[in-house]
Amino acid sequence: MQRLVWEQAWDKTISPGDRKKVEVAFEQANEQATPMKYIPFWQARNYRGELLITVIVQNFSEETMHFTDMPLRYSEDGELIASHTFSFPNLKLDAKSSMPWTFIFPIETIKQEPSLEEGILQDIHP
Repeated sequence: MQRLVWEQAWDKTISPGDRKKVEVAFEQANEQATPMKYIPFWQARNYRGELLITVIVQNFSEETMHFTDMPLRYSEDGELIASHTFSFPNLKLDAKSSMPWTFIFPIETIKQEPSLEEGILQDIHP
């Protein structure tokens, strides 16, 4: 059974309303398709022009997931918007767990202007 967990900083700072939205999104999309799945939650640009992609990361595998050297791509309507390799050495996600997380794509990794609607985050497989 998949369980929803919170990284410590998220757990302390997320508003009750946003917490509920994450919980509802988690419950509605808790189907295993692959060992790893990213449930879209929201997309935005920050004041620096960086692209913020918030997802619920789902680890359906029996192994702990480590957030190091993760090549990811964000696309909309099949078009590549941004790609970047992320590393968060102190972050991990236990087996059979899900956790909200925001991936911040630096401005130089953005290939074209996003619409910030109905995008998807995917692993880049070599």
